[in-house]
Amino acid sequence: MKLLAVLTLAACFTILPSCVTAQETWKKGDKVAAFFICKEEEDIMDLALADSKGMQKFSELIIEKQITRGCIPLRPPALFIVDDVIGNYKDYKGKETSIMKIVSPKNNLLTGYIVAEGIPGQDKGI
Repeated sequence: MKLLAVLTLAACFTILPSCVTAQETWKKGDKVAAFFICKEEEDIMDLALADSKGMQKFSELIIEKQITRGCIPLRPPALFIVDDVIGNYKDYKGKETSIMKIVSPKNNLLTGYIVAEGIPGQDKGI
């Protein structure tokens, strides 16, 4: 029974980057709905690396990060504000994915880090 729960959870999280509010570009101030966030930048960078290499390693690492409490699922998804786009990469499917630092829209305190399909946007300036 426990194995079935783990496998179901892994299957759900294998589509993680595309399950965050999808848009083509991300920049500071954008709103994003997320159902899985990491507390530390190091944790999200580990996930991004695994996501760029393959689905199996990515799925395993998501479960590991939840067990160690480095990353947590949010049910239902919550709304956040992008504070910074700290990087981007191509996931194991070849899709452009951004790594972002997010904050709560209620108090602007650092909340965590996420990955989402899309590329960093360009600030247009004044």
